[in-house]
Amino acid sequence: DVRRAQAMAGLLCALIGGVAGQLPFPNADLCPGPVGGATRTLPLSTLDSLELIEDEPIGDGPCSWVASADRRQPGLQQTSNAWGNYPGDNTLMGCNAVVTGPAYTDFILEVDIFSGDNDGVGFVFGWKSADDHHVVLLENDRWPVFAVDDIPGPFIKFKRRIPGRPCLRHMNASTACFGTYAHLNKTHSAPFGVPATYAQTFTPFPTTAPFRLTLIVKEGQARITFQEPLSQARVMLRAELPLTTYSGGLVGLKTYANNPRFSNLRLTDLSLGPQPSAFCDGAAKCQQDGDCGSGWEPLLGAPGRCPPEGNAAAVFFAVVGWLALGGLGAAAYFGRLPPSVSRRAGVSFPDRVVRLAGKVSPALAAWLAAGGGGGPGAGTRAGGPMWQPRPMASPSSLESNYRAPLAANDACASSSSCGAFAGPGAGPRAAAPVGPAPFIVQTASPLVQTAMAVSAEEPAVPAVAVHVAEYGDERPAPTYEHSSSCQA
Repeated sequence: DVRRAQAMAGLLCALIGGVAGQLPFPNADLCPGPVGGATRTLPLSTLDSLELIEDEPIGDGPCSWVASADRRQPGLQQTSNAWGNYPGDNTLMGCNAVVTGPAYTDFILEVDIFSGDNDGVGFVFGWKSADDHHVVLLENDRWPVFAVDDIPGPFIKFKRRIPGRPCLRHMNASTACFGTYAHLNKTHSAPFGVPATYAQTFTPFPTTAPFRLTLIVKEGQARITFQEPLSQARVMLRAELPLTTYSGGLVGLKTYANNPRFSNLRLTDLSLGPQPSAFCDGAAKCQQDGDCGSGWEPLLGAPGRCPPEGNAAAVFFAVVGWLALGGLGAAAYFGRLPPSVSRRAGVSFPDRVVRLAGKVSPALAAWLAAGGGGGPGAGTRAGGPMWQPRPMASPSSLESNYRAPLAANDACASSSSCGAFAGPGAGPRAAAPVGPAPFIVQTASPLVQTAMAVSAEEPAVPAVAVHVAEYGDERPAPTYEHSSSCQA
């Protein structure tokens, strides 16, 4: 009987090991969008339950957090461009909004983000104090160029604040106050590879649409993931937490030289209480690669845009007619849309419509992403300059547009032709010239980059109407919504 019991136990262990061995990495059976379980939701419409902490030394501060329950501008926003370590800029320091308890060890942390800027956004976790915690941050831009870990942007990084070591104004590898233990950049990921179903190198987070960021931590394994809404590229970085330094703690939000808007923060405790009964918002099945599959789209809790003031259906069917009739002649017709439509880029098409159009014509997809505006005067603001796309070479693929803006912005950062907002590559420290200058609208989104590239070669495509970010001189960041009654 003893031998029989031992044999049965061995068989059971082999079966369990065989099933576990089919997972590409530990805890790959956990996905975004948990359903049920011990979940706490914070709409972030007030500063309640948050402790606001500023890293030191910091520049372009102080940190400034505002919360709103307004449907047009929902959630929590950090409104300064604070970054550090000032002035060396050797690591990722900025502004922290820490949820005031309880502490979490194993958890799923999710938040909806709208970021019109391309600099750092992410989470803090395992927070014991300002000098003892972990950070995971996404950065589309090239900063920090002089990183002590020799990994400049763009990237995703897991870092740990080293207790007892002060953050100096200038640091090197021997004096760094943060240590990097995992990263994904434009060439590779380390220390772990990425399953084939995910983007193999860094893919920028969107700066033209809200997205959901998810952090999963369980049994010493951490995973950060998001889905780029236009290309639907799935991005993931996995890390193994140092067991000697991670024992749980508070969680929260972090910014670096960025002023994003956060909403609908959701915390699911995986250590205590009931466990999630499903994932993927209940709309899809959790895959063995720890994701919800290519056909799933996160259900963002925050409103997207104001109801379009133009007749979006009429414009869309007219575009279909344009395709049927051959295109260029109808493109001229769209340039003669009534000024109430063509001058305000207030028409918004669903992302699925834009993606479908992209399969037929990149130029059409770019035009739809721009909101359907066009014609003489489109994008012109009373008393201000017209939004100007930066001329770019024709892209050989969408991927090329992830990288192309950086070199152009290197020149722009020191050029008198740059506007108050100089997009990816110009960096958080690029000074705006004095006096009027055309605005430069750029984004890491490949679809909008395509709009700009196409417009340089095909004047019939009105890229000046792109509603990427109607800001620069009025507000530090855009709202979710763009129309005549919902101004940025």
